[in-house]
Amino acid sequence: MSERTYFPLEERNDVSKKRRVVSPHLTKAFKIEERQQCDAEVARLFYSSGLPFNVARNPYYRGSYLRASHIPGYTPPGYNALRTTLLDDERRHIERVLQPVKKTWKETGVSLCSDGWTDDQRRPLINMMDASTNGAIMLKAINCEGQYKDKHEISRLLLESINEIGAEHMVQVVTDNAPVQSHMTGVSVEKELGWLIESVVNDVWFVKNFIMNHGMRLSMYNDHCALKLLTIAETRFASHFVMLKRFKEVKSGLQPMVISLRLDMYKEDDVNKAKAVKKMLIEERYGTKLIS
Repeated sequence: MSERTYFPLEERNDVSKKRRVVSPHLTKAFKIEERQQCDAEVARLFYSSGLPFNVARNPYYRGSYLRASHIPGYTPPGYNALRTTLLDDERRHIERVLQPVKKTWKETGVSLCSDGWTDDQRRPLINMMDASTNGAIMLKAINCEGQYKDKHEISRLLLESINEIGAEHMVQVVTDNAPVQSHMTGVSVEKELGWLIESVVNDVWFVKNFIMNHGMRLSMYNDHCALKLLTIAETRFASHFVMLKRFKEVKSGLQPMVISLRLDMYKEDDVNKAKAVKKMLIEERYGTKLIS
């Protein structure tokens, strides 16, 4: 069995310090001090400009350094070049990259999408985007600061974008659910659609609330339906369609639930509502109106 050599604690610390000392020749050969100074300068660039650290993961960030290292005497572009000639060159480069997508609009058509939002400086902006089967393109961001975004102004901005895309390529216009969008044609979209979906939506929410507010009915629902009923925050239109879609998916389980014998075994604590729910679902199943 080999013998081990033990050093006092002080001697062990001295040995570890000696191992960490880098030879001056290696420092000079690998330019360690210069590398550390360069790292510090790059770090100060991030800290002083408030750049997010994710910029360091950008492939163009590392690529620029690798290319510059092979060009003797290279210096990075200055303030004026970045905001003038280089910016114009990059715009032309992006236009060339997007041309293959734009050429497909004639065959596939394009949807114009607009979305209003507010940036960090509280400026009201409207994004205009083109969407097709081959990808989406950011057309422009419009600063509406100091302007009243009524139906006339929104219509004008949309028509400008349509003319830029080409009316012959347009398939549809998709906008957000701001109230002004509902009156762009002078008639409320809500009133136009109300006669189609309002009564159905009201019935669906009535059934949903009844099941969720009665423990026994909810237990029966869980036995008949694999999907859960959703708790949805109400918006102008989206919540209606999400709930309608979910009820269509659980329709085959809801209808057997209300005609099962188990339903009659529970003591009715809200008789009128229970009868109304049962009546609606049976009528939907058999496609006929029941006499009250």
